[in-house]
Amino acid sequence: MPERNRQIPLKAGAGVLLVLYWLLVFTGTHISKAPQVIETSDKVLHFSAYTGLAFLLSLNVWLHRGTFGWAQRLAVVGLGSAYGVVDELTQIPVGRDCEFLDWVADTAGSSAGMAIFLAALWLWRRTTRNDSAVGTDDGANQ
Repeated sequence: MPERNRQIPLKAGAGVLLVLYWLLVFTGTHISKAPQVIETSDKVLHFSAYTGLAFLLSLNVWLHRGTFGWAQRLAVVGLGSAYGVVDELTQIPVGRDCEFLDWVADTAGSSAGMAIFLAALWLWRRTTRNDSAVGTDDGANQ
C-alpha cells in the first residue's frame, strides 16, 4: 500500500477526533451548569480544554500540510485564542459569565497544546530516525 494511501485513514481519524473534541468543548462551555467530576477551578478547565484542542488542531495541520513551521504554530495559537473570544461571548446568552481570565486561560492552553505537540513531534521524529537506522550502522558512527 503506498504511503499516501496509508495516511488517509490517519488524517480522517485525526479530523473526526478534532471535530468531536471541539463539539465537546463547545457543549461543555455552553451548558449553564456543567457537571464536574472533580471540583476544580474554572480556569484549570479552560486551560485543559484548550490544551487538548490546540494539540489536536496542531496534529491535523501537520498531517494535512506536512509541515509545522512558525506560520502554522502562530495560526494554531491565534485560532485557539480567537475561538476563546467567541466562546466567551456566546456564553452570555446561555446565562454564563464572559470572563477575561477565562480567555487568558484559553489562550495559555492553546499555547501549551501547540508546545506539547511540538515536543511530541520532536520525540517521534527522533525515535523514528533512530529506528530506521537500526541495522544499517556501517561503523562510521563509532
